[in-house]
Amino acid sequence: MVKGEFPLLANSSRNLTAPFTALAHALKYNAAHLNTAHLSPIDIATLEYATLAIFILAGFAVLMITSAPGHERLAFVFFVLQLGLLSSQIWTSTFGEGRSLIEPYLMALVLLVSTPRRYLSWPYLGAIVACVLPALAVVARRRIMYM
Repeated sequence: MVKGEFPLLANSSRNLTAPFTALAHALKYNAAHLNTAHLSPIDIATLEYATLAIFILAGFAVLMITSAPGHERLAFVFFVLQLGLLSSQIWTSTFGEGRSLIEPYLMALVLLVSTPRRYLSWPYLGAIVACVLPALAVVARRRIMYM
């Protein structure tokens, strides 16, 4: 006889936690362990979190004026809420490179791309690009050196 757990219940407690506790703990830990001597994995993770926060704020800024369908707007909000439920296993990982956090970023990008041009000024878009370029440079450098 084969023993085991029902698949939907097998891993139900491992990747979820009390809302926003793991996120707050990871941000405190990363802030305490930032390295000014060289670019460490914690520095890179913090840069990724900052980039994600910028896109989430930009997504919320255009949430009501974008021409994206309602289900995409709702998906964006739910993906952002999902971030608060992720466990410390995901938030403190320096090897996942943000793969578990990609959905809110992508949905914010969909909302921004779907926003009519008359609502987005060049300074607004330029500020987003200026904030994202350091993260892109770090990721490109890391990929070139370690792949």
